[in-house]
Amino acid sequence: MGQSVEKPGACHDALGEVELLDLPASPQVLARLLEEPPDGQAFAPRSVALVAADPVVTAWVIASATAPAFSRNKTKVPSLQRLLARFGTDGFHALVAGIAIRQQLTVVGSKSSRLLRELRQKALKRARLAAALAKACDYPDPHEAYLAGLLLDLGQIALAVQKPALDGGIQADAAAGDSVHRAALEERAEAYTHLAAETIRGWGLESFLSDAVLFHQEAADVLADAHPLIRIVQVAERLATAASKPTEAIQEATQLLGMPAEQIRVLTVRATAQASNLMFEMDTDAARDDAPFDHGQDRLARSIADEALMANMRTLWSNSESEDQVLLAAEQCFALFFDIRRVVYCARSGDRLSGKSPSATYSRVQGLSCRLDDSTSLISRAALTGRPVDSFREKTLGGAALIDRQVARILACDEIICLPVQSSGEAIGTFVLGIDPSRYPRLVRELGLFTRLSDEAALAVVSARRRQHVVSQSQETARLDFEARVRRAAHEVSTPFGVIRNYIAVISAKTEQEQEIAEELATIVKEVERADNIISELSRRSRRPAGDEPLHLNHLVVDLVKTLRGTLLKSSTIEVGLQLDDDIPLLALDQQAVRQVLINLIRNAAEAMREGGGQLRITTENMVLFEGNEYIALSVSDTGPGIPARIVVRLFDPVTSTKGGDHQGLGLNIAKELAERLGARISCRSKAGIGTTFSVLLPRQVTQAPP
Repeated sequence: MGQSVEKPGACHDALGEVELLDLPASPQVLARLLEEPPDGQAFAPRSVALVAADPVVTAWVIASATAPAFSRNKTKVPSLQRLLARFGTDGFHALVAGIAIRQQLTVVGSKSSRLLRELRQKALKRARLAAALAKACDYPDPHEAYLAGLLLDLGQIALAVQKPALDGGIQADAAAGDSVHRAALEERAEAYTHLAAETIRGWGLESFLSDAVLFHQEAADVLADAHPLIRIVQVAERLATAASKPTEAIQEATQLLGMPAEQIRVLTVRATAQASNLMFEMDTDAARDDAPFDHGQDRLARSIADEALMANMRTLWSNSESEDQVLLAAEQCFALFFDIRRVVYCARSGDRLSGKSPSATYSRVQGLSCRLDDSTSLISRAALTGRPVDSFREKTLGGAALIDRQVARILACDEIICLPVQSSGEAIGTFVLGIDPSRYPRLVRELGLFTRLSDEAALAVVSARRRQHVVSQSQETARLDFEARVRRAAHEVSTPFGVIRNYIAVISAKTEQEQEIAEELATIVKEVERADNIISELSRRSRRPAGDEPLHLNHLVVDLVKTLRGTLLKSSTIEVGLQLDDDIPLLALDQQAVRQVLINLIRNAAEAMREGGGQLRITTENMVLFEGNEYIALSVSDTGPGIPARIVVRLFDPVTSTKGGDHQGLGLNIAKELAERLGARISCRSKAGIGTTFSVLLPRQVTQAPP
């Protein structure tokens, strides 16, 4: 946004380097935007309407939202709602505050101020009319037409804020009402239309928005074949400024847009009324000819001061982790910034409000509660309506609900102010302030700040609850994860223990026959060590680093099959075949993890053929290319009954199993997790009556044998 635009010829000398940074926005619009309550979910329609009511604020929003920091690609003109969403709530608030602070440094005289008001009202009328014409012509983006009509006078706004000495005082005389000089100013301003057009072009939008601004002054016959947006904006400008010759302007509009004259006349009258109403609604003082110039600036200055005060308040609860800490920080804000020392909070729990004292000063209030829908209670009414309620205006404390009177007694005060704490229209609770009657006239002037404080507190409370929910979820996830690790460890340990039991039986038989048992004893030791590794894994949260010893995949397969022949593969009905690629290099992969993946796949295949038997085949293949990367393929196939397609899609989920019993499908889930730790890919192909193949693509991380 801070770009300057070169003006050709004499215009450059007159205006110098003009930037968006120098253009004044409506102080009333800025003040209202600063006073808008925070909304953590979305931008309120009133905020969008306020932005759309001022051409300079709109220009700032579009220029900032299309900057690379917020938008990396060129796009068509988004809605203002979507543009604001790019900033987020905090970012948009910072943008408005920045414009408002810079506005305080922009000195605009009263005469120029009145001219700026006229330009703004004309821009609103033209924008409304452009949008209405676009809709009537079936133009696909009336919002784009609205923006073109609104931004058309950016160049004239720049000209209006130049020094009064410009061109021998043309501007000052024009602002004073000299019709000759006003005409000269308008004629001069037309030469600067390109200032607005070039500024818009710099935003990089995929749109004819810049062209519509640049060429809107062309004659109707020149624009006959122009883009619809350019014709719509030209017509809107002519109709918005043709008070003395409306018939001629309507005839041109009929020629350019092909619309009936009566329809154009109705749209013009309607747009004029809408613009006038909008000016009155958004900026009442600007609609009054006798309004003092400094009224809007005074309001803006107060809003900036309030915003600075709110920024200091936010620092008190910026580090609050819990809801109680947020409420205590809010109580401290009331004491520090408003000298209100007596504060309690009534928190919503279901359909009731229950008292609590954030600072624990008024502990007795914790025993009080009331129904949320109790209309006789000021505390409940504030929570339900979302509006502040006080006993001064209501004049009901003496006959109010019991809880109101009890809270007042606990706070040792004669009157109370009840401030709602709401989030997205839902009641969270109510702050109750105990005050002395003598302070009421002053404090009532601070009611707007009180409301903003409670609104900010509501967002902080919701944020604290969300953080607490995340913490609780994390703790629950950690608990479930540990339980799953225990279950998996128990599941995995069963394999080496089964091997041990089998070899003990073998040893017993050989001992009776006085045969050599050294090899069997070595196998038992290896399986005990593996069981120990599995149990040790319970205490580890991250992947165990691969050992220094490189992985020889084929050796691992042969060794593992030999180990499992006495356990998982001992059935005489299962035939095991190996097809191993001799060119597979040594790999820098975790042997234990690869071994565990292979065990689970072999177990799955063996159990699938437990009843009818079949063939189990293990293959390895060097140099498999997939998605541009090199892998080693490891496959385990069986000729079992196959897996139904409905199960294949969720085969690696922890609870998916076709085997029943205590397995619960954990083996394949573990295999998948271990494969992912290795950076590998695992997949399954299965066909009923033919069998199933599991394929693992291991990263081809080649290493050398240790010296």
